[in-house]
Amino acid sequence: MNDAEGFMATFFPESSWPEPLDINSANKLAPLLCSIMKSAVEKHEKLILIRTKINVITSNILELEKEEQKELLRTLELLSFEMKNLVNSLNDYVLEVENLGGEFTSIKNGIITFYSKRRNIPVCISITKNDNKFRYWRQLQENLACSRLIDF
Repeated sequence: MNDAEGFMATFFPESSWPEPLDINSANKLAPLLCSIMKSAVEKHEKLILIRTKINVITSNILELEKEEQKELLRTLELLSFEMKNLVNSLNDYVLEVENLGGEFTSIKNGIITFYSKRRNIPVCISITKNDNKFRYWRQLQENLACSRLIDF
């Protein structure tokens, strides 16, 4: 057993390991994944803006007159509803990627990762929102900063 397999075995029984995706099959999924990522990143950015608006409103609401408070409460209700819809959409995107065998490594940065094999060793391969194919790989125990260009 090599280090990567040992790492996986430490945290997950081998029977629960995801099916590795070869690079050619992964790249066939790239257009769909890029579309999902772009939509997810856009919704995530909207979610951050709504959270900011909610924080600003709630921090100032007690300083206002009753009539202004009522208006802002209606605005908060609408923003909360929109935020709930955005969160539901993001959850749907995460599930869609998981159903394809991958995972969102970072919605904020638009990175999706799948398990693969490099020279018969389990690795992670990643695609970013700015790529049209999988470009990076890293060993299972490494973080994203250790990613290298795919050479297999």
